[in-house]
Amino acid sequence: MMDLGVQAGHVSNQTRIYGIDPAARSRLNTVYMFCYFVGGGLGSLGGAVCWHRAGWLGVCLVGSGAVGLALIAEYLHSSGRPRDCAA
Repeated sequence: MMDLGVQAGHVSNQTRIYGIDPAARSRLNTVYMFCYFVGGGLGSLGGAVCWHRAGWLGVCLVGSGAVGLALIAEYLHSSGRPRDCAA
């Protein structure tokens, strides 16, 4: 289920990126994939360092912190936009 969610997010992100500028799809996809892999590599490094220094507690705290930062970023990004209510 986790892999399904990751793949769905990946496809959704690429769909949004391709809608930005159809003439620049290759370049935009290159930047997206570069950031995707660098982020994955940095996440793996951070997880290994946390595991070495603090075990599961450190890994869980860093993961929870990352989720918290993502929620704050989403709140700040969406607070200025009107909400679309289709109901």
